[in-house]
Amino acid sequence: MRTIDYIGSSDTSLSGSRNAYTPIVLWYAIRSLGIGGIKGTFRQCEQLAAYADEELNAHGVRAWRNPDALTVVFPPVGECIKTKW
Repeated sequence: MRTIDYIGSSDTSLSGSRNAYTPIVLWYAIRSLGIGGIKGTFRQCEQLAAYADEELNAHGVRAWRNPDALTVVFPPVGECIKTKW
């Protein structure tokens, strides 16, 4: 057994800290959706990110995202929201 610095613990797995499941899921998505399907899914995700950004700002939350990004950034939530959710 050896200690792996980037995960901060001992490596007890056969394949190291990486698994084979994630690449298989990606392969399956590419094979079943095709390039057109993946592009369509990306466009839907991009529209959803733009919608979330707009709605958060419309409700007074200072959200933003980089152009063409799927990630929406917003300020940390209050303690009462963290506790509830």
